[in-house]
Amino acid sequence: MYWVIVLTKIPSYEEIHGFGHKIEYMIRTMLFDQTYTYGNLWYIPVILGLYTVLPFVSLGIQKLSVRAFAVPTVLVLVSAMLIPDINDILESIGYSGLINFHISYTDIFSVYLPYVIIGYLINNKYMERFKSQVLIVSLAVIFALYIMYTIWYGQHKSYYDISYYHIPTVLISLLAFELIRRFGNEIKHCRKTVTYISRISFAIYFVHIIVMEFIRFNIGEFAHSGIINLVLYEGLSVGISVAFIYVLSYIKPIKKYVFMIK
Repeated sequence: MYWVIVLTKIPSYEEIHGFGHKIEYMIRTMLFDQTYTYGNLWYIPVILGLYTVLPFVSLGIQKLSVRAFAVPTVLVLVSAMLIPDINDILESIGYSGLINFHISYTDIFSVYLPYVIIGYLINNKYMERFKSQVLIVSLAVIFALYIMYTIWYGQHKSYYDISYYHIPTVLISLLAFELIRRFGNEIKHCRKTVTYISRISFAIYFVHIIVMEFIRFNIGEFAHSGIINLVLYEGLSVGISVAFIYVLSYIKPIKKYVFMIK
């Protein structure tokens, strides 16, 4: 990824001059000493933080209850996700009066830990009380609204950066994984394909970003329709990535050490 960015001179990255400096930046990138490709490696310090506190969360659930995490989870969801989402919408429609409420959630509870709690609830079948039809309709509606808002946002401001900090992302994750838990065994007829995509998903994550950056700065928009651009960007980037990974995976060192496929 580092060398693709350097050699193709993607405009969104500062150009590095001199071969010696390029080697130096590569080494520092590998050692996380500088953040040249940090945008795609943000999850590593997040995972380290989660792994550090996970034993304490597990102990708290065992000794007390998952309900003990209800208050901090709600505070994080409201302060770090819901209110910023509402403020973003208000600002987009030209409303100046924003909601001011914030807690130092990074000190009391990581913004990513609600996902851990939600995963625990899903695994322990806390969502069984809801009918599958309700979950499917809810997922379809929220996902459609999220796409519509993303396109609308891009027409009024800049592109909408969907992240784990947004309430719709939390809801979509919750509904999707609960449905996967319920109906995962129904896809036995395409198990081979699903298994393969799962094995290369980490590689797709890295490669598709490079493809999207290349399309963005060399081709631009395909059409005037935001929906068509969304489909083409996502479809092309993932499709090209899968084909690229499939072909290069025949070279075993690349398969193992570049794409990390076992």
